[in-house]
Amino acid sequence: MGPSEDALTCAHCGRTGTGADLVAGWSVSRLPRPTGTALPPPRETRALCPTCARSVLRDLEGKLDP
Repeated sequence: MGPSEDALTCAHCGRTGTGADLVAGWSVSRLPRPTGTALPPPRETRALCPTCARSVLRDLEGKLDP
């Protein structure tokens, strides 16, 4: 089941959404497969709502050298 079929929950604030909300700016990622193993990648999906995704991005940009 992919993120488009699942209910989404923001990892920062707990806001909920549906797979249809992905087009509204949700950021979704999955962990990569562990290095050196033939196991399939983890199925866990991490989601950030649009507000938290922007906040995290601004925090990262603030740490960059000018």
